[in-house]
Amino acid sequence: MIWKAMALMCVLENGETTCPTVFFDESFTSKRQCEAWLVEKRLYKLSRNKKIVLDDCYQQAYIEE
Repeated sequence: MIWKAMALMCVLENGETTCPTVFFDESFTSKRQCEAWLVEKRLYKLSRNKKIVLDDCYQQAYIEE
C-alpha cells in the first residue's frame, strides 16, 4: 500500500477566499512519512496567501494492469 496526502487549503486572491480540496501527487511508504511531509508543507512551503486548514493521509491500493 502507498500513502497519499490531501488537504483543505484556503487561498486568498484578489480579496476572495476559496477553499478547495487538494490531492497532492507525492507518494509515501508510511503514514508517518506522509504526516511529516504535510507538517513541513504547512509550516515552510506555502505562500502567505495560502493556509491548510485540514489535512490527512490516506491509503491508496496499487492498481495492477
